[in-house]
Formats: sequence, C-alpha cells, structure tokens
Amino acid sequence: MKNILRIIFPIVILLLSVNTGSSQQTMHYKDPEASYFLAQELYEKEKYGAAQEIFDNISVSIKEIESDLKTNSTYYSAMCASELQNGNAQTLLEGFIKNYPESIHNQKVFFELGDLYYRNKDYSDALKVFEKVDRRQLDAEQISEYYFKKGYCYMKAGKNRKAQDTFSEIIDKESKYRGPANYYYAHIAYFEKDYETALNGFLKLTEDKTFGSVVPYYIIQIYYINQHYEEVIQMAESLPKKENKRTYEVAMMVGDSYFQLGDYESSLPYLETYINKSRSKVTREGWYQVGFAYYMTAYYEDAIKAFQKTTSPKDSLAQYAYYMIGDCYLNTGQKQYAQNAFLSSFKIEANLEIKEESLFNYAKLAYELSYDPYNEAITALRQYISDYPESARLDEAYTYLLNLFMSTNNFKEALESIENIKQKDNNLKKAYQQIAHYRGIEIFNNRDYNGAIILFRRSLDYDY
Repeated sequence: MKNILRIIFPIVILLLSVNTGSSQQTMHYKDPEASYFLAQELYEKEKYGAAQEIFDNISVSIKEIESDLKTNSTYYSAMCASELQNGNAQTLLEGFIKNYPESIHNQKVFFELGDLYYRNKDYSDALKVFEKVDRRQLDAEQISEYYFKKGYCYMKAGKNRKAQDTFSEIIDKESKYRGPANYYYAHIAYFEKDYETALNGFLKLTEDKTFGSVVPYYIIQIYYINQHYEEVIQMAESLPKKENKRTYEVAMMVGDSYFQLGDYESSLPYLETYINKSRSKVTREGWYQVGFAYYMTAYYEDAIKAFQKTTSPKDSLAQYAYYMIGDCYLNTGQKQYAQNAFLSSFKIEANLEIKEESLFNYAKLAYELSYDPYNEAITALRQYISDYPESARLDEAYTYLLNLFMSTNNFKEALESIENIKQKDNNLKKAYQQIAHYRGIEIFNNRDYNGAIILFRRSLDYDY
C-alpha cells in the first residue's frame, strides 16, 4: 500500500498543478470579460504589475483586431507599463497610437506619452506630444498636470511667452502644481525684467513649503532694482541668519540700501561683510562706496585704504577717489599727502569741476606748505588763475599770490595780484596802500620818476 501511495502522490500533485495553470489560461480564453474586470480592479488599486499581466493575456487571446476588449486591454497594458516605468513603455504607447489611431483613449495616451518624455527630460518630444492633447478629454487633476508640464517644456524650449500663457491657466487654481506654476511664471517675468509681475508672483509663494525659502531672495532683488530700499532692509530682516551662498549678495544690497538712504553708519557692517567675504569679486565701484561710507562716518584711515583700491585706471572714478583721499588726509592733518592726492586728481581730465577743485586745493596746500622761494605755490596758483579766469575763487587765488609776493618783497608781482582782486576788503585796501608805496619807492630808485608819482598817488587814494 505504501509503495502504491509513493507512486500515486507525485502524479496527483503534478495533475493539480497542471489543472491550476490551465484553468487560469482557460479563464482568459473562455471568460476574458471576467478577467478584464479583475484586471481593471487591480489597475484602480494601482497593482499595475498584476493588472498588466492579465491585460496582456486578454489582448493575446483575442484575435479580432476590432474587438473593444482587445483594444482596451492593449491600452491598459501600455498604461501599466508607463506607470511602472518599464523600459518598453514608450514602445507600447507609441504602438497603441499607431495601431488604433481612432481610439477614444488616444488623448490620454498622448498625455501619458508626453509625461514619459517629460520624466526622461526629453522636453522637445514631450512638447510635440502635449500639443496634440485635447485637454477636454482629461480629468481635473490631469489638466493641472498637463498645463504645468506643457508650460515647463515651453520654458525649456525658450518660448517664455507661451510658457507664461500656459502657466497662467493654473496659477490661481488649487492643485499641487499651483506653487510650481506660480514660481516659474514669476521667474520668467523676472528674467524678462517684468519686475512688477514677478514680484506679485513671488509674494504669493512666501508661505509655500517648497518655494517659501527661495522667493525672498528674488523679492529683495526686485525691491533693490526698483530702488525700494526700505523694503529691501525690511525683507532682509526676515531671512534666516545662517550663512548661505546668497548671504554676501544680500549683504551688499542691504548695505547699499542703507547707503542710499544716507544711513552710512548702518551701511558699514553690511558693506564690510560683503567685501571681507567676497574680496575677489568686489568692483572698484564697491570699494569706492565703502570708502565713502568710511569717510562720512569719519573713519578716514579706513576710507583712504578703500579709495586707494580704485585709483587705476585713471578714469573719472580714480579722479574722485584721489580727491577724496586728499580730503581724508586733510582731516587727519597729513597735508603733504593731501597735496599729492589733489595733484593726482587734477592730472585726470575726466571731470572738469573736480579738476578745478583739485588744482585749487593743491595750490592752496602748496601755499601753506612751501617755503622760500615759493616756486611750487606760485606756479600752481598762476595755473589756476590762467585755467579758470571765471572762477568764483579767483579773488582767493590772487590773495594767496599776493601774500606770497609780499613775503618775498616782490612788490611788482604783488601789485599785479592785488589789482586783479575784484572785491577788496579793508585789509586788502590797506595792503594795496602799502604795496603801491613800496613799489613806488622801487621805481623811484630806478629813476622812473613819472611811474613813481603815479604809484604814490595810488597809495594816497587810501587812508589807512
């Protein structure tokens, strides 16, 4: 008996396994509709692997090409492959469109195929397919996804206007694509320098979980570009204190905002942060601004160091920098250095007003610093008088010359200088009386008696 059981048991097991497998196959052949409903149920439950296997079996088992059941099974098999991201998904989707060009499923297949291209970052082919989709055949969730991904493809293709028009369909509609659509819509506007549109878009995203940490930097930049400096400062205060790659750029904008508002003391910490951390990127204009902030807050030594980084090439910025360096040296009592700085500023032809101011300051310092024979001061003052005959400081320049000539008893030159001074106060009139008298004596001693008489009479015109 045991021997018989040993023979029969394996045979029974083999028959059972054969019958089970053949019954499943028979189910697809003999009752494909029941299998189709089972596969659909699995599909709805997102059991795409099991569902696809049944759809494939149904499709193979039905020989009639025109069968709706075969068409639908082929369609769902391709959709399952796409959901599973199988390697043959593209082939199956494209094959369905080719074999069933009139199918009611084609719009969703186009959408799925476009999505597949999109996932593979093949935005050009994705756009071609999306443009064939009739959105009226899509459900509400798919419509939002369709508009977003189509807009993104337009953006990647450089068709920004079309991208914005597409994103605009969903920027005010509730969906998971609302935030990304608003972000890229605003980002395109920012790129196109439509800052008002960009600002409105970014402001909508300040509380967004995905983009809320990014958009403040764009908002600050837009405020800064539009010279809304108080808003720049206010928005910057809301940023996290932890440093990141944008920290130094923000520091520059905040520092410049305080600077433009005239609050130089507050601007300095931000400008210093920017130059200390981004030293290689700081422009000459940036160094000049820092130097000016130091100057306005009486940090003259720091100002000089900053200005000195802007003195080459010899352009208008260098001219201003030399002028400011000269003034910084004056404020620290270093007149010789100041004189050299003003001379450097004068030698640059960029700004004629600064050139004039620099020459006058140079000449004045030459007058204050020079000793006999005063050649440098006299040369500078004469050049100033020659170059700027209409200057409001002409009388002052002549007065310096007068003092120089008087100090050396050069009464001839002193007399010429004082006669060129248009507005003479009592001190100058007294000086004129003396100079005319002494010059009269000089030419009297040279036997020019007529000339001496004229000068003595001029001296008598004043009674000091």
